[in-house]
Amino acid sequence: MKTNQNEKRRFKRIYFKPSDWMVAYFEIPSQPINFHANIMNISITGMALHITTDANFSLQTGDTISLVKISGGLPINFAGSVNAAIRWIVNEPFFKYRSAGCEFIAPPLELTDLLGKLIYNKDE
Repeated sequence: MKTNQNEKRRFKRIYFKPSDWMVAYFEIPSQPINFHANIMNISITGMALHITTDANFSLQTGDTISLVKISGGLPINFAGSVNAAIRWIVNEPFFKYRSAGCEFIAPPLELTDLLGKLIYNKDE
């Protein structure tokens, strides 16, 4: 896990190496679908994801998904329900994964506090 101090984004984020990736579990409210994805990076406002290309559903920019759980080897364990809007997607057939970025919609204080403590108090 590392942060990039030279980044010009509004909120600091943590980038995960593949060996450190956390897993996010989602529901798609408009479809009867559940899926999980590896978290590439996370901030208090959203996250970037890797979703296997063999997953048999589609996501479009603007879709709403619901985060229901984050788990893994780092202290970001979360269970709840947080809506997120898909802001970008990379879905090239020659990649093993689809990538997507999502922005949390009115995240609860429980989640933003948890992420803020991890992101801003950790220097690795």
